[in-house]
Amino acid sequence: MSDTRQFNYCPLWPETVIFWGAGATRALFLRTTAELGQAVYQLANDSESLDARVARQFPFKEIAGPVGDLFIVLSEQEECTESLQRLFPNMTEKQRRLRREQLRRTYDWATLCRLVHVCPGHSAKDFRLQDLFTLLDMHIASHHGFYVDDPGGSSRQFVPPEYLLPARSALVMVIGLLHYHDYHHNLGGNTAIFKHYIDFAGLLARLMLEEGQRLAQQKAYNEREFYLFSYAVISMNWDPVLLWLLFNAHNQVNDCPQNGATPLKLFQDFSHFMGLRQVDGQTPRVWYPLNESVVQRLNDAQSGVPCRVRVGKYYMPHGCSGWRECPNCGKLTLYLGDEWRFDSVSLYAPPLIKALSENWRRPRSQEEHTAYEQGCFDALQCAYCGALTELKHTPLVMQTGFKGRNAAFVEEIHHDMRIALENAQHIVLMGYTLPSDDAIYRSVLAARQKRGITKRPCCSVIVGQQEDAPDGWLAGQQLADYIKQHSDSSFARTVRAAQEIFSPEQVRGYARGIPQVFLGADGQACYDKVSELLYPAARFPGHQVQR
Repeated sequence: MSDTRQFNYCPLWPETVIFWGAGATRALFLRTTAELGQAVYQLANDSESLDARVARQFPFKEIAGPVGDLFIVLSEQEECTESLQRLFPNMTEKQRRLRREQLRRTYDWATLCRLVHVCPGHSAKDFRLQDLFTLLDMHIASHHGFYVDDPGGSSRQFVPPEYLLPARSALVMVIGLLHYHDYHHNLGGNTAIFKHYIDFAGLLARLMLEEGQRLAQQKAYNEREFYLFSYAVISMNWDPVLLWLLFNAHNQVNDCPQNGATPLKLFQDFSHFMGLRQVDGQTPRVWYPLNESVVQRLNDAQSGVPCRVRVGKYYMPHGCSGWRECPNCGKLTLYLGDEWRFDSVSLYAPPLIKALSENWRRPRSQEEHTAYEQGCFDALQCAYCGALTELKHTPLVMQTGFKGRNAAFVEEIHHDMRIALENAQHIVLMGYTLPSDDAIYRSVLAARQKRGITKRPCCSVIVGQQEDAPDGWLAGQQLADYIKQHSDSSFARTVRAAQEIFSPEQVRGYARGIPQVFLGADGQACYDKVSELLYPAARFPGHQVQR
């Protein structure tokens, strides 16, 4: 007689989910979303000279000069011979003019400046980047243009629909330049703080290694209970900094001897099967990150593979500045530079400007070399079909008031991410303020809180940076008293938002910010503090995740 017993099926998902927001990397000089909006507004404001605007947003002179030349070339200014010569030194005058027209058609900076001034907000402080993305995405989807008033209000000008996509490309380009500058500013003068983040990534890798070694005594290697990290990351940022630090931290673990035991290797699962342009390769060849299907087979007892593998979920629901979507085959490729170093200067995809890429990046194929010689310094060959991709093929998404249809790979990431949130026991808001216009995330978290199928989740809030705050977690009455005293702070606002979703007794907060939340008394990244950050002792006794 066959066994007709039925068992409950409860698929395992990460116990802790980290929202990694723009505030999490503010200590690395990377601008928050609000600061990016302010920068775009000020760059588009022609009430002062272009040199002054560029110098304010790009303090590094080595970067400010070429960026200023690029804005001149993209502007409606007729005479720009000197800027063209500096940007394209090895081209003829005719080739330079042709390249200028190509750039202006692709990155419509002039139209973008007009659109900045029709968005709500009459100052850099009031301007919101979300409004600009909403304006662009809504009209691009409808295929309709619209009228805008000149700054003086004396006339109106129609913006045709075909101008909007190049204007959006110009916005993506400017955001990329700002991130490029900020990252290099960090490498040049913020090495001590950057080291804290490197050590933080190293401790996350150590936790997952130790977790795997413990679970190896209890679970089959090809079961999700063994191979899936107990934490996941939802990166709300476009920058790839945290991802890159984790890649390097895992790479170090994977290359180190592990005391004679079966080697355990750590990787990331992006919830979409994208390829990575081989970091240390000599060609545009693709390197495939692992996903769950591959891990199951590698960990099977019959596979013959002399190692065991674990993977962690890393979601990029808004895209990444390192993404390239091929215009020919539609495949998605991730670019993370040319060298395995935590402080890689080539982490960001090559910008439009030769002076900002020639010292560290060289074409890897004849096709890329030809494009490079023709002034297309941002060209990267698709690893799948060989077509050339450019900066304009970077798909960035912003949570806006317009809910259009995302690309298929973004939707796939959203689907997987939603299930992870619905099953999480612990939500960590690191530099993410849970704004009211992020309705999707708020509604998913609220639904998770009210399901009642499993134990209700707890929430940890780490936003802002209150220097007078205690170096410890605040909860209960102590947290209530603190946010009352600092009611106007971003920390207090985020705690209140979290308490609206989660039960107030399930919310704790750390007000001294990042990276202090994972630094010990000696000012260095601390194993115990990272463990408590991910796995609160009150929820995970003894820091042992229950699986």
